[in-house]
This record gives sequence, C-alpha cells and structure tokens, in this order.
Amino acid sequence: MVSPTLSEVGREFTVQLMTGVKDSFHGLFMIYRIDKDLKQRAEEDKFIDVASKSKRTGSKSRESPTNEPRILNRMGQCCAWNGGIFCFSILTFHYALIPLLWFVLSPLLTSAELEGTAGATGRPRVWAFISGSLSFIFHALWILPLFILSKLVNSLWFQDIADAAYRRSKGRPPYMKDMSRLIADVLSSLLLQTLFLIQAMLFSMVPLFSFAFLAYVVHISLLYSLYAFEYKWFSMGLELERRVVFIETHWPYFLGFGLPLAILTSIPESFLVSGSLFAMIFPFLIVSGNEAKTSDKAFQYKINIFSLVMRFMNWLLNTSVPKKHPKH
Repeated sequence: MVSPTLSEVGREFTVQLMTGVKDSFHGLFMIYRIDKDLKQRAEEDKFIDVASKSKRTGSKSRESPTNEPRILNRMGQCCAWNGGIFCFSILTFHYALIPLLWFVLSPLLTSAELEGTAGATGRPRVWAFISGSLSFIFHALWILPLFILSKLVNSLWFQDIADAAYRRSKGRPPYMKDMSRLIADVLSSLLLQTLFLIQAMLFSMVPLFSFAFLAYVVHISLLYSLYAFEYKWFSMGLELERRVVFIETHWPYFLGFGLPLAILTSIPESFLVSGSLFAMIFPFLIVSGNEAKTSDKAFQYKINIFSLVMRFMNWLLNTSVPKKHPKH
C-alpha cells in the first residue's frame, strides 16, 4: 500500500476542515425550513388522527392544538435570555452604571486623591472599596443565581431544539427504557467534557503563547463539536466511546465545525460574557450538527486527543463505584 504524500494529506485536511466550517453555518439557514416541515407534518398527522376518530365514532372530532414548541421560538428565547438579560445586565453594570457612579462621586473624592490615598489605578482607595463592594453584591445576588438558572434553562431549551431538529430529519427520537443506562451515559459524558475542558485550560497555560493559543482553540473546537453532535448521536443510540472515536478519526472536519464558535467565544475577556455568547450561538450549531452529513471516510491520521481523559475517567469510575463481591 502506497502511503499518501504530504501534499495529499494537506489537501485532504483542508477539504475536511473547510467542509466542517461550511456545515457549521448550515443551521442558520435551516431554522425556518425545519419549523415549516414540522408544522406541515403535524397538520397531516392531526388530519389523519381526526379522520380515523370520526370513522370510529361517526361524528366530527375537535382538533387539538399541538403543544410542541417551535424551534424558532426556542432560538429567540435563548437569544433574549442570554443576550438580552444575562449579557446585557453584565455590560450595563460594568460599562454604564459603574462609570456613571464614578462620574457622580469623583468630585467628592478629589480631596482624598490629592492627600495621597489613591490606589494603584490612580483612583481613590475609597472608590476602589465602593466599586469592589458593588461588584461583589451584583455578582453574588444577581449574576450567580442568574448563571445557575441559565444553565438549567439553556439545557432544557437546547434539548427542545435538538429534538425538533431530529424529528424533522429522522422522526421522533427513541427514549431509552433503561433509566440507569441513560443516567450513566449522561454523567459519563459530563465528566468527560469537564476533564477535557481542564486539559484545554492546562494547554493554554503553556509559556509559548502561539502554541498555547493554538492548542486551546483545537481543544475547544473539538469540544464544541462534541457538544453539538452529541444530541443527535445520543438519539441514534451511539455510546460515548464510539462518539469520541468518531471525532478522533474525523478530527479535521470537527475542528472546522467548532472553529467559528471557538474563535468568537475566545474574544471576550469576561468568562460570563463568553458563556452568554456561547449560549446564544450554540443552538444554531445543534441544528447544523443534526443536518450535517459526515463522511464515513476517516482522516489519514487519527489524533488521540481524548485518550488521556478517557483513561482518567474510566479510572475514576472504576475506583469510585464499589465492586460487588460474590457471597460465599
């Protein structure tokens, strides 16, 4: 078997990378179409149901409205909640309220600054205490509860969006009857994603900035792709290990798929602003992942980027779960 040349490998890498980037934007153009197809399918099912009932009873049955949320509504709710409430409140506090308060109080603090009580920022220590206290109160009483609530609400809305997109392409997603297996799969996936995120942060601390930034972006791009495709793969019944192996063997495609969102979320300095930006854009990635037609052909070289965290996760699970000893 003739090994591929460097130019052939580079060409294949570029094609898969750009295909992933292209597919990541597919969800932007599919939202309205998905809603339209689901609405049409629901009306057809409702008509068949009403016709069958009227045949059995001999009388006309009243049509019952469908309660399933439209994907466009969920998208709007994600953008309004994360951008209009969460992100906007952070930006308003730090870039409008605090500067306005400084503008009002600065004349009263001028004498203290002239007496040499200014801090390292050139502003009075009194102001540093006031702004720091207000920031602590704001984050403790508003941002932290809102952040926790956002995590819960976003997870529910993300699942609604994923289910709607899956219904349109493959029908209603099957639900696992084995609840213990379902819980184990979800918890294992969360643990893997957390460990992989820690691995990405460790790479970002490497003294070489260019290498650290590149390694971090590669990690986050693949992690975002795993996030997005996991909804579809879980509905298809793919186990966690198979999902990870598929990403590692098709990594240029998934690198390109998660790259635009990884770059966007790396721009804000605030972790909270970056998180709200992710929550606004990620639903589009869920739809894109559901509509994507990934190639079965693996890349020439597999990247074992998840292998370390997979081993560590399996070790943690094996040591934390007590083994059952047979009774004698």
